[in-house]
Amino acid sequence: QMVSQTWDDHDRSGRYACRDFGQNYLNSISQDKNPIIFTCGDNDTFPLWYNQEVEGVRTDARVCNLSYLHTDWYIDQMRRPAYDSPSLPISWNRIDYAGKANDYVYVKPEKKEMIKNMYAQNPEKYKKALGENPFEVKNIMKYWVRNQDERVHYIPTDTLYIRIDKEAVYRSGMLIPHEYRDTMPEYMVISLKGRDALARGDLMLLEMLSEANWERPLYMSRTVGDDNYLASLQNFFVTEGLASRITPFDWKKLGYSNFIELGYYRMNRNCYTKEDIEAFRHAVQKYLVPVAEEIYKHQAQRLGKEYPLSFADAALEFRSGNPRPVGTADDILAQGKKF
Repeated sequence: QMVSQTWDDHDRSGRYACRDFGQNYLNSISQDKNPIIFTCGDNDTFPLWYNQEVEGVRTDARVCNLSYLHTDWYIDQMRRPAYDSPSLPISWNRIDYAGKANDYVYVKPEKKEMIKNMYAQNPEKYKKALGENPFEVKNIMKYWVRNQDERVHYIPTDTLYIRIDKEAVYRSGMLIPHEYRDTMPEYMVISLKGRDALARGDLMLLEMLSEANWERPLYMSRTVGDDNYLASLQNFFVTEGLASRITPFDWKKLGYSNFIELGYYRMNRNCYTKEDIEAFRHAVQKYLVPVAEEIYKHQAQRLGKEYPLSFADAALEFRSGNPRPVGTADDILAQGKKF
């Protein structure tokens, strides 16, 4: 039925929005060092997979879907190489995440003072037992999260630390705020305030942040909502194209009220302000949007569709299809000169 009578209604040839979307995402991330981009839903994952699988675009990069990262079978996949990308930086043994193992781990910040007192009373003993910094992610994972003893199977703090390898950051190619070029902080500080527990996917994300050591670029898709990862990580995002690169630098601690202000500063946008941008957006909304809306209404009328159009029909001008140039590029150029 569809092929014989309604093919023209379902023909999507010549529509490249999804493919181009996926390519633009893949080409936004670092061009070397086998970057990783975290996605979440169908629309920000499948176009990227298509480009890698079918068109061979950026097979050096790895797409990691956070929704799947809660499952053991997907972690298995991420621990294996794919295309030209090495495995993801996950050091866990399979027993630590298979089945129900570490599907969630409680956060108990009330234990933090107890640990501080233990270190104050006998620092050498507890440094050997729990690491130099007991709240560093690698030590939390090793001595608490992956511990088989249920009595200590929790996260004893709501503030986590990842040590910043300064030389690795310099080699990474990421943009470094001038405030940190000479004096870089010792730790990246990640807040868990308000969290009662971390799910397996959250733990895997922290594991990769710690193990990648800034040698392998990590990005978050711009379409991923902060309810899909640790919200405090937003303070460390820097926009690169369509993706947000995760850096060790907290822009709030640099004294900026928000990331927009920092972004303007870093891109040398010093001839206009946030208020100027807001005024421009209001002008677009007031004068241009109504005109565009009328155009789309006429388009829907020509197509015999209800307004607003669905995304599948938005690219069509007429039921018979969009006008297409006739002749070669040289013919069109000659006609243009003649006109």
